[in-house]
Amino acid sequence: MPIIKSITLSNQIRVSVWKIEESLTFFNNTPLNQTDQIKFQQLKSKAHQKGFLASRALLTHHQILPDQLYFLESGKPMLKGGLHLSLSHSFDYACIISAPFPVGIDIEKESPKILKVAPRFCAPDLYNNNCSDLTKTWCAKEALYKCLGLKGLSLKNDINVNYPFESTKQTSA
Repeated sequence: MPIIKSITLSNQIRVSVWKIEESLTFFNNTPLNQTDQIKFQQLKSKAHQKGFLASRALLTHHQILPDQLYFLESGKPMLKGGLHLSLSHSFDYACIISAPFPVGIDIEKESPKILKVAPRFCAPDLYNNNCSDLTKTWCAKEALYKCLGLKGLSLKNDINVNYPFESTKQTSA
């Protein structure tokens, strides 16, 4: 299980990122609760199945049992006992954040495909056609959406992100 980054802040906030290099069979013994078993069965793509199972394996890494996990009507995952969490997976990465207050996390592979979906989450006059900026915008909005957990919230109309983003040097974890 190649955890490439783990961060713990004040013993209450934990973040972990996993680079998924394992085969699907590696995850055969990943414990799932009944809700997650149903969700898993609905996933068609092997890549989505692997990402889903990797995100659930990260629960174990955070010492969270599958039976502690439940979902609000909005789809937001919660934990019995009051701990909040957020999960994400995309291509070869999965991540988790857990904290005693609402949190959100999102991870996304940068791709020109974001240009096609940008009108669904950004007003055209608010963004450029820069894939990097749009991917950062998507992740920021999606993380806020997950944190708030409000059903019916619009990424495009209800969550704003300031532009442009400052260029940052990419570093490996």
